[in-house]
Amino acid sequence: IVENLREDQPGRQWIVMDGDVDPEWVENLNSVLDDIRLLTLPNGERISLPPSCRIIFEVEDLEHATLATISRCGMVWFGENTLSLPQLLDRALVCVRGGIQPSSWVDLSSAPQQEL
Repeated sequence: IVENLREDQPGRQWIVMDGDVDPEWVENLNSVLDDIRLLTLPNGERISLPPSCRIIFEVEDLEHATLATISRCGMVWFGENTLSLPQLLDRALVCVRGGIQPSSWVDLSSAPQQEL
């Protein structure tokens, strides 16, 4: 991840963190989530996240997340019966390939589920 962030990569970059948001490590990311988008490594090195880089936290709940972290993030909640991951990924790929903006997405919850 760090090597990719140091280089100027074309296109979008996504950092996906899947699991509990533990304050012990996530508090170190607060400066990355701020407007300054600066990551400070334990050795003191500072890495600026490019504008094309996004961070996603995929969590079951926010039980251990602090208000400092939550206030820096946009939240999207899907109930268990709202939308399946294959539906979401399928629609996202269609939009990326076709240049469709997210604001024009149709009601995904009515789409049939598909296997990946």
